[in-house]
Amino acid sequence: MGAGTLMVGDCLEVLRDHVPDECVDLIVTSPPYADLRPECSIRPDDYVDWFTPRAEQFLRVLKPTGSFILNICDRVVDGERHLFVFDLVIALKRQLGFVFVETHYWMKRNPMPGSFRKRAMPAVEPIFWFARTKSHYWSDEGIRQPYRSKRHLGKPKSRLRAPNQSERDLYRRGSALPPNYFTWTKEGKRDGADFHTAVFPIRLPTWFIKAGCPAGGTVMDPFAGSGTTAIAAQVLGRDWVLIEQDPAYADVICQRLGTEAFVKAPPGRVVR
Repeated sequence: MGAGTLMVGDCLEVLRDHVPDECVDLIVTSPPYADLRPECSIRPDDYVDWFTPRAEQFLRVLKPTGSFILNICDRVVDGERHLFVFDLVIALKRQLGFVFVETHYWMKRNPMPGSFRKRAMPAVEPIFWFARTKSHYWSDEGIRQPYRSKRHLGKPKSRLRAPNQSERDLYRRGSALPPNYFTWTKEGKRDGADFHTAVFPIRLPTWFIKAGCPAGGTVMDPFAGSGTTAIAAQVLGRDWVLIEQDPAYADVICQRLGTEAFVKAPPGRVVR
């Protein structure tokens, strides 16, 4: 079981003042979405300027083999999609120097219903994989999927056939890499996090921890929210560091993880 630390405060100040260089293997986080919920009053026009100083700290604390996983969503402003997410991706790459590895897509099976005027119901969120260097850690052992026993070739079912060995296992790995999209249900009351307005499924950090953090490594979530990233890291035996600005959420994180599961450290002290 991984050891952990929870620190309360703005992640910009906590990281800058209390977290050393190159100590984190993987950052998995979903920051406040622009001007969408009460806990985030950042306007879309100001979002990149608000986020990039924090991302500078992410880059600093990551090991050379480290990665940064960003789950974020745009929003409609004055009748059109705002471009702040695209602007942020470009800034992370061109301004800060992150390596842009991949875009994954979370396809929600239970999207929030509502009235969207001249748009379909939004049910997909991007998850961007950035890395500090091109030598970032990657392991596919925990995320590979079994091959299907049969392949549909666009023919009637009666003509389906099993592929031969060379087609089924071209690289002789016994399984295949998964696609870059996920069809996951949003978490909620059954997961003990219904108090929070924005909870991603535990499968999200679990998948990226398996792929992007070595055994014995350290996972960080600088916008901890309900603490789901730490739960996934703890189950997988990785150490973790959470930063949460809202003391009320920090208290619930303690309840979800169990008071004996980690040491709650004030800003100024990182417990290892």
